[in-house]
Amino acid sequence: MLKHNLFLALRTLKKQRTFSMVNIFGLALGLLAAAFISDYVYHEYRYDRHHSQADRIARVSMHIQTDGGYDQHFARLTTDFVNTMPEQFPEVEQVVRFQNYNARTVKVGESVFKESFAFSTDAEAFSVFDFPVVEGNASQALAEPYSVVLTTSTAKKYFGTTSVTGKTIEIMGSAGQEFETYTITAVMEDVPGTSHMPITLLTSFTSPEERTGWAYTYLLLKDAADMATVRAKMPDFIAQHAENPEEITLVLWPLTDIHLQSDLAREIVPGGSAWTVPLFSAIALFILLVALINYMNLSTAQSLVRAREIGVRKVMGSSRPQLIRYFLGQSVVFALLAALVAGLLLPILIPAYQQLTGFSFSLPITLLALGLVSIATMVGLGAGVYPAFRLSSIKAISVMKGQGATIGSHPKFTLRHVLVGLQFAISLSLIVCAVVAFQQNRYLSQKDLGLQPDQFLAVRQLNVEVQVGLENFRQALLRNPNVEEVTAVMEIPSREIRDAGNIYAEGVFPEFESAPFADIQVIDRNYPEAMGMEMLAGSGFPAYLERPEGIQPFTNWQEVAAIITEKQHAYMLNETALALVGWTPEEAIGKEFAWSNGFLNFPRGPVVGVVKDFHQESLRNTIDPIVMVYEPQLFNHVLVKSQAGNMSQTMATIEATWKELFPTHPLDLVFMDDLFAQLYESENRQMILISTFSFIALSIAFLGLLGLIAYSLKMRSSELAIRRVLGAESSSILWLLSKEYALLLVIGLLVAVPGAWWVLSQWLAGFSYHVALTAWPFLLAAGTMAVLFLANIGWQTIRHLKANPARILREE
Repeated sequence: MLKHNLFLALRTLKKQRTFSMVNIFGLALGLLAAAFISDYVYHEYRYDRHHSQADRIARVSMHIQTDGGYDQHFARLTTDFVNTMPEQFPEVEQVVRFQNYNARTVKVGESVFKESFAFSTDAEAFSVFDFPVVEGNASQALAEPYSVVLTTSTAKKYFGTTSVTGKTIEIMGSAGQEFETYTITAVMEDVPGTSHMPITLLTSFTSPEERTGWAYTYLLLKDAADMATVRAKMPDFIAQHAENPEEITLVLWPLTDIHLQSDLAREIVPGGSAWTVPLFSAIALFILLVALINYMNLSTAQSLVRAREIGVRKVMGSSRPQLIRYFLGQSVVFALLAALVAGLLLPILIPAYQQLTGFSFSLPITLLALGLVSIATMVGLGAGVYPAFRLSSIKAISVMKGQGATIGSHPKFTLRHVLVGLQFAISLSLIVCAVVAFQQNRYLSQKDLGLQPDQFLAVRQLNVEVQVGLENFRQALLRNPNVEEVTAVMEIPSREIRDAGNIYAEGVFPEFESAPFADIQVIDRNYPEAMGMEMLAGSGFPAYLERPEGIQPFTNWQEVAAIITEKQHAYMLNETALALVGWTPEEAIGKEFAWSNGFLNFPRGPVVGVVKDFHQESLRNTIDPIVMVYEPQLFNHVLVKSQAGNMSQTMATIEATWKELFPTHPLDLVFMDDLFAQLYESENRQMILISTFSFIALSIAFLGLLGLIAYSLKMRSSELAIRRVLGAESSSILWLLSKEYALLLVIGLLVAVPGAWWVLSQWLAGFSYHVALTAWPFLLAAGTMAVLFLANIGWQTIRHLKANPARILREE
């Protein structure tokens, strides 16, 4: 039976080649799009699920809220009392800390490397997380001080092999002045790309005293259900241990929620968006729905011209159940052919998909094949139901008398009209989403930031030795004609400032304890001018603040805090900080000001400048009040401005100068505009994906319309020929054929507007700065579809009208 149905389907395919190919290829496009979207969603959903105990692991974050208005939620925490949780919570089995998260300098022989994701952690990390070890003993790998575990990629980078246990490497100490020797005790597999911790190496703590301060902290619970119990007990635990318990909230995040749900300050890497999974799942469903509607409409239209065949089959003895099986079987065969086409095209398109998304296609082949076949079978059965039951009910005698044409008549409102209207609504919604995503992406890339990162190169993460030699580095660079300016900063532009403290403002906030909070940004004296910041009042930092002695070497932060306290300082404020105090720009100049977070205490000094607000970080965030101060001891990054068109020469100059002055330290050199572009990598990727899939949906709808119009012209060929013989103009015939589709397009637009408007409003609300949602994207989408529709129907109608009406009537 299957062989017979396949033979008949192939015969129909050959007989109605164009119609069948349009049908099959349209469905294949929908299946392809669904496959790629499913992989994208699968990738986002499976973050951190490779850990066998993932359902029992939670990360603890710290939310600080004060009466002074400070409100910040950190992904890491500095409350050391969480170390005692296993003793005080029966539900907690283990606490694991990941510390020393700044880039670390590693020396192997004469080679020097900088590792961005090197952590110090507890020995128990290997029993809590699944870090498969390929060499060495996992349980003992970090049991001793000065032990290090490398990933396979890191081991190959350092030594060219993974057989490295027992060898030693040198890692720069926390003071940033001397290398310390570590023994390689194990090599573990590379961390999967679906991990929120892209680890490159792990070190043990050098002493119990090191296990303190800021850390990404994880709990292993005895049972997954214990998370609610621990949450309920947390307020009492904080009240028992914290100095200001009313200001601190410790929040538990299930490990598998971190990537999509947690968007906190100081995340290890930027996460995804909670919108990603439902949004792209909906897009996949919509595209499949468009393809399904297309397939159903075309299959139904194709079947309605086969009434005479049904009559002959009935005369020859075919029963109704046989005819139903025949039509359903043929529909399923066509759908499975579409799945086969999709399967053949998939490996050809995977490289482009991987380049676009930045990760490998990882959907299991078995699951993918099962999905394609299952969806195709369901689509085939769904599309075949109407023609199977409708056509099998035709009376043979009516068909043989030539009355079967009534099946293809055109009532005012049919299921086909509903499906086409729904197809238009979905296509319009996807086009609108693509247009608004493009608008927002362009807005993010073109908005005036209040500073100008173009033509800047950034040397990141200075250690103490480089800081001490910073002035020599600056002067050596400025001797090169390709270098226009050299400046320095504590927090590099594009990165969030999260060092906040209370302010003192003369005559307004006389006490730190009752004053509001503001962020602190340490900048060089020439920073505002070099970065193109607009000065609203004042003239910048005065010359008397210069330090003839330069940056002093230090071994701990207490020494830095002491230097800051004893030096003179002056302050610059952004507009938001000025509004916090209530001064006008002119009033602020000369007023006494100070800033303190309890550890770093900047003494009172004059306000010497007010700058226009600038975007230090992502446009997702509002502009915070920022206090700027000149303090060389806290410079972390050097920014080098190149002459226009000389970036490559400037890079070479920086590399050569660095190698000469700091030969034992790796250079971390990046383009400043790349740092800002990376802030919106996720949005840019999503915009391209949505645009691509919107184009696919539109293509499927266009193919369906192409087939339906061809069918309509074929069914009404006699009518149109008679109209032409009676003198009807081409324009009136064109309107006759297009008016029902034009009405459906308008109805589709009205259906699409509310849903698309709500979804886009919610998405844009995730940005503090975004484009306004207006009517023109909807009008553009409708106009695009109208143009394609008119071009489609116009081309086919004109082609049909070229035929001789006498010949059509004679054949009829």
